[in-house]
Formats: sequence, C-alpha cells, structure tokens
Amino acid sequence: MLPVNTGVALVTGCAQGIGRAVATRLASDGFHLALTDLPGKQGHVEDLVHELSKRRSDIRTHVALGDVSVENTVRNSIKDVVVTAAAICPVNLLCDRAWLGPGILTMSAGSTCFNFVITTEKQWDNIFSVNTKGTFFYYKHVGKQMIKQGRGGRIIGMSSITGKRGVISRFLNLEMNSLKNLQLAWIYSIGLPFIGPYSASKYAVRGLTQAAASEFGKYGITVNACAPGSIETQLLRDAGVALEKLLTEESPAGLADVIDPSHAPLGRLGQPEDIAGLVSYLASADSSFMTVNAAQRSSDLSKIHDLRRKKVLSLADSSSKQESQKKKLR
Repeated sequence: MLPVNTGVALVTGCAQGIGRAVATRLASDGFHLALTDLPGKQGHVEDLVHELSKRRSDIRTHVALGDVSVENTVRNSIKDVVVTAAAICPVNLLCDRAWLGPGILTMSAGSTCFNFVITTEKQWDNIFSVNTKGTFFYYKHVGKQMIKQGRGGRIIGMSSITGKRGVISRFLNLEMNSLKNLQLAWIYSIGLPFIGPYSASKYAVRGLTQAAASEFGKYGITVNACAPGSIETQLLRDAGVALEKLLTEESPAGLADVIDPSHAPLGRLGQPEDIAGLVSYLASADSSFMTVNAAQRSSDLSKIHDLRRKKVLSLADSSSKQESQKKKLR
C-alpha cells in the first residue's frame, strides 16, 4: 500500500504555471521532490527550490533538467532521480506535465497550439513530441521503476478539456488573405488551447493514460490524468495581452478583456492551485481505488469565448476591407 504523503514525487514542467503550483502543493503535503523542466528554465527551477526550502526545511529536492521529448534524456533523468532518492525512499509519484513518487509521477510539461489551416508539419511534430511522446516516455520509464520497486505508486498525467471535446477554431470562417488575419488566428489560437493539433495530442494523453492504467493496475499503480480548462497561467496572460494589443493597437487591457470570466459556471478563470488541489487528491491514499480517469476541472470554454469572438471577427473583417481599399487606391 502506498504510504500517505511520503516518498519522492517527480514533477515535470515545474518552472511555472500548473507544474509549479503542483510542486508547491506536494511539498506542503510532505513529499520530497524531483523537479524537471527545460535547461533554459534552470533559473526558474532554482527559484522554486529556494522558495520550497523556506517553506519546508524538512523537504529535500533534486533537480534533473532535460527535454521530455527525448527518450534518452527521460531515461537518464529517472535513473539520476532514483540514485539520488535512494537515500530518502523509493520514487512513488509521477506527475506528468509530469510526476513521480515511492511512486508518484506528475506530467505538467506542455506545448502550445495552432489553428489547423496554419499549422505546419514542424509545429504538429513539436506539439506531439512534448504533449504525447514526452508523456509516453515518462509513463513507460517511471512505470518500469515503480514495478521494479514493488510498492505500487501514482502516475498523474496532464490532458485538457480539449482532450475530452474537440472545439473547432473560431477562425475557420476567416479568409486567410492578410497578414493581420493570420496573426489574429495564430495569437487567438494560443489563447484558446482547443485548436485541432493541440486537442488531438491531449486526446492521445487520455488514451495513453487508459492503456497504462490497464497495464500497471496489477502492480498497485494507479494512472489518472487531469483535464484543466481555462487556467490563468502566464502563457494565457501573455496570449491575452498579445491579442488585445493586436485588436486595439494601443496599450492592452490584458487577459480579462479577451476572456470574459463571467460566462464561466463559477464566474472566474481557474487558478493553477485549483489543479494542484486535484493532483494532491490523486496522489493521496483517498484515491487508492481511482484509476483510468481524466478528472476535469474547467469551465465551458466555448461559452466563455463566444462574446469576444464577435469582436475579433468584426475587427478582422474591418481589416480586410481596409486592405482592399488600399489596393484600389494604389
């Protein structure tokens, strides 16, 4: 049986947003942490380690930076974590955005999204390399380690509300005949993470989670995934600012002016801590009989964005007319 709030939790994508909130919550729950993100985010990860050490002096942390889309990197990172964690206790939790602990793994790494009609093959491959292939590598190698340890464990992936329901791009009705329309489509799609390729990659995470849960169940390992909706992270804030700047061509009002939270069931956007609370439950003894699930914490994104869609489409139409008039004058 998995001990309550003991062991080592491996959290991927921990530098910011949901991954950072998850790492902070698991430390509060009593887990020692193995933290991983891209090498370029080393400074953010070190800041997190410093912050956690001030909150919990009894919690030990280990940093293993690397690219989740490269299998050798994932394999070596897990070996490194296991060797380092051996002096504490076995790894029992994996959280994948990503995760690992005596068995907990949490996967939090993720890639952004693009509109179908402007997605290149390279962008498609990048989305699936991080969101899907990276998840597979961590599920695979952490699962092997948990089986070897023989103590069970928790594996928690990160899908999305878009991995439960595909929502078409609000820009499929635009004529991609101007640079501004292409910019609008691209920026707006980043702020709305339910565009085709991203959605497909998150559906794949659900499939991987279900398959892994079926294979690992007999070893006492549960495998679940979170399916967040519109969560107020830096990525979403940046997208909101970029879109509003493009719309107004003046000082942007920011995220609240792009996404209207009043249309969400709870009247607000989700916070990273909301997802961290769900992860905390999935990592606890209370969830010992819960597996093969994609637990959803979200709002109805299609309703939230309908209002702003009219504004964006109106602006795009106006932009097209202005460009047509300029061409006639020439």
